[in-house]
Order: sequence, then structure tokens, then C-alpha cells
Amino acid sequence: MNSLKKIFIAILLLLVVTNSYAQKSINESPASNLLTEYLSLKNALVTDNNKLAQTAAVSLSKTISLVSSTQFSSELQQVWSKYQPELLASSLTISNAQDLKNQRASFATLSSALYPVLKSLKINTVTLYQQYCPMKKVTWLSEGKEIKNPYFGRQMLSCGSNQDTLISLTK
Repeated sequence: MNSLKKIFIAILLLLVVTNSYAQKSINESPASNLLTEYLSLKNALVTDNNKLAQTAAVSLSKTISLVSSTQFSSELQQVWSKYQPELLASSLTISNAQDLKNQRASFATLSSALYPVLKSLKINTVTLYQQYCPMKKVTWLSEGKEIKNPYFGRQMLSCGSNQDTLISLTK
């Protein structure tokens, strides 16, 4: 009976360590950089800086390309496989676009694909707010509650509202 108890405790410890290691490897992988790169792009669009948006989109494209679905469970692999092509295509389009109008149009597609990915994968290390622009009828993700609209930038910076919250994993 005593050895059975020791085996049970050993298995339990192994499961805890394995789960902790799996979460750590996801948080230290290219997948964890998706949000950082996306927010850099969003902030460049907020400031009407198309050159900085291009640079951020190039970096985001590289990060998306480096994410391997094998680090996720089979259910999450399906989510990643569904949205990854759209994420990559949108970020590449933004990186090649010379003007803010085209960058912002592709950013809408990028944002609508990234939201279900982040919601499913639960890899955000900061609390995120899904925000909505009623003029364009599109959403984006932000690291703060205050509205800073990337679709209009300085022209209509505070146009929008908060729609949803994705709570940080670190809280």
C-alpha cells in the first residue's frame, strides 16, 4: 500500500512538471511573440506611421512563419492551421503596402483572425481588449482599455468601444 502511494505521488509530480514545462515552452516560443509583434503593428498604425507598420508587419510575418503547430494539442493545432494562412497573408500584405489605407484594410483581416487564435491558445501575457470601430465596422486588439483607433489614427483616435477582454495568463 505504501509503495502504491509513492507511485501515485511520483506520477502526480511527473504530470505537474510536464504540464509546467509544456506551458513554459509555449510561452517562450515564437507563438508567444505573436502578440508583441501584433501590438507593435497596431501602435504604428495608431500613429499613422506606414514605414514603421511595414517593419512591424515584416517581423510579424517572420514570427507567424516560425510558429509550429506541433507545440499545441491536436484541438489547438486545428485552430492554428485554420487561421495561420490568413494571418500570414495579411501580415505580408501590410509589409508590402506603401500606404496606410491598404495597410489598415489588411490589418482588419489580421485582427479578425488573431482574436480567435489568442482566445483559443491562451498565450497572452497581458490583458487584452478587443475594441470595435463603428465607422469601419471592424475590431482590433489592444493592451489598454483606452481607445486608440488604428483604422483612423490621429484623425479619429478615440473612435470605438471595448467589446471583449482576454485576461492575462500571468494574473
